Amino acid sequence: SCALCGWTYDWFCCLMILLGIISNGMASLVIGSASLELQGVKSAPMALPGDRMLMDSDDVILLLGKEEDIATTIMRGRFTLRYEPWDEYAAIGLCSLLLVTQLLAQLLLIPQGTFFGQIMFLSSLAALWVYNLYLSSIDNKHIQEELLLEALNLNEQHMRTYSLGMRTTATVFACLMLQPPGVYEELEWKKLGFEPEGIICKFIPNDTPVWTTWREKVLGVMRDQKVCSQDTCYDLLQMSDQEKDMFKPNDQKLLENLLEDACTTYELAVNEKLWLKCG
Repeated sequence: SCALCGWTYDWFCCLMILLGIISNGMASLVIGSASLELQGVKSAPMALPGDRMLMDSDDVILLLGKEEDIATTIMRGRFTLRYEPWDEYAAIGLCSLLLVTQLLAQLLLIPQGTFFGQIMFLSSLAALWVYNLYLSSIDNKHIQEELLLEALNLNEQHMRTYSLGMRTTATVFACLMLQPPGVYEELEWKKLGFEPEGIICKFIPNDTPVWTTWREKVLGVMRDQKVCSQDTCYDLLQMSDQEKDMFKPNDQKLLENLLEDACTTYELAVNEKLWLKCG
């Protein structure tokens, strides 16, 4: 467009298109030269384990690892742009001044050009709009995800995905995975910031007798230090005769299914913890 305007001796439109090329090119150069960095917050020297849980509708993400990696980087970290080698404020200010100058000059001088030159100017704007639309379509979340994995030295071997099907199984799995190893007292749990009953109520906010009984039995398995096999867990997750008399047949069937699912989930959580130790 700039060359065609110059060829037809329309210097107003030619210079304005050239000014747009220079100003937008410099702005893209300055902004594109910035490096995206992930900044974390330093954790205390005696910080507790940083195990956390993130929830998004039906998806649950368990973060197991050090406090400095999880709480300070994932939970409280932020993405920043670092401009090198020039001063970021001076460079961005200069580009802004150049773009404002371009805008004012085009408003004053483009009407002075020929009809052909104005058409060429509008075509250059259309090309710039298409290019900006392409840039905005780039998935920036994927870039942030890659940067986060790189900062934490993570790859697919450090991540596992399970489709547990029901919220009850996801609840039990989350509680068992987040339980501090070797700690079975509720007082010690609270000191470490682990509250399994709160996690269960967050997943399943039901207070009916069936769900209350199920919740207490799941917590009982977590409190029992003797639970070292699935058979022991299976014995603890059985309905007593008194509990069978409390519920109607439909409620009994529901509770039996829930307890059976909890037992299966316990085995899955134990295998997962063994995988973590080996990894």
